[in-house]
Amino acid sequence: MIDYDLFCKIKNLNEQYGLTPSQIAGELAIDPRTVSKWLHEERFRQRSSSPRESKLDPFKNDILRMVTAHPYSAAQVLARIRENGFNGGYTIVKDYVRRIRSRPRAAFLTLAVARNRGAVLLLMPFLAALPAYVPFEMKEDIMLGDSGAYLLGGALGFTFAVYAPFPAQLAALALLLAFQAFCERHSFSRLVRCSNILRFLDELGRVFREEEEDEQEP
Repeated sequence: MIDYDLFCKIKNLNEQYGLTPSQIAGELAIDPRTVSKWLHEERFRQRSSSPRESKLDPFKNDILRMVTAHPYSAAQVLARIRENGFNGGYTIVKDYVRRIRSRPRAAFLTLAVARNRGAVLLLMPFLAALPAYVPFEMKEDIMLGDSGAYLLGGALGFTFAVYAPFPAQLAALALLLAFQAFCERHSFSRLVRCSNILRFLDELGRVFREEEEDEQEP
């Protein structure tokens, strides 16, 4: 089998230098019949190689049914198809079993999308109520209270426990335990007063309320 570069050399030696097929074959160290064949070709054509049939091909459907129905190992699959006449080796069976087991990844992706949609649907009532609730909370006209805080915290905790990935759950648990341990030894209110950012967030609603009262004064 020759490549395009060798084809060009054969054509060049014949057309430019007038060498015969035997002379070209001796110059390029290839068979004279190969030279004669390619001299009759007007252009280079890549040889198309037909796929080789594998010893495993007649047994692939049986393997697919076995692996789909039961969690057989490659060694168990090999033992079963050898009973039906397979005389190949273990490696080819192992590679095929591994390949067909890696196909259903799209199903796991679909499940992950469905889980995320479930989390959004569960929190939808709370998310929809936020735009109406937050302005009154910021002005201190209404307050969430213990009952509302328990309901909101329970919904958030349940959603996180059911739908969040396990590493995120561990990180959230560690954060909550660290926060609880801090509050056992220190005053969170004092921390708010000492932190400019936390104090700003805590007084944000009061600032809005004072601005509104200033606008209402004659």
